Amino acid sequence: MIHDRGSIKWSSLMLPEHVEMLRELWREDADQTMPIIDEQKLDEMNELIHDAYNEKHSVKITFFSNQRIHSVCGYISTINPIKASLTVMSDKESLKTISFTSLIDVQIA
Repeated sequence: MIHDRGSIKWSSLMLPEHVEMLRELWREDADQTMPIIDEQKLDEMNELIHDAYNEKHSVKITFFSNQRIHSVCGYISTINPIKASLTVMSDKESLKTISFTSLIDVQIA
């Protein structure tokens, strides 16, 4: 069986500029776009957020930030309608502020 080293064997023949351009290309390929959320889903998420806040349920919130989709689990500690954001106290005892416009999904854990 032949064990190929892939692109490693060619890396010594590449200029550093080429290597950096390839890394940038791979980073751009990994970037994601914000999914479009319909109004029904927004209403459902709004109800879940208020129920979880009022009844102190643990939630899993999926949100979009820095061209990536992230998730955080914890309790909603504050809802700020003026700044259009909410703050989640994660299970690791850290606070995460999330904008309403970046929300993708809310689930009660």
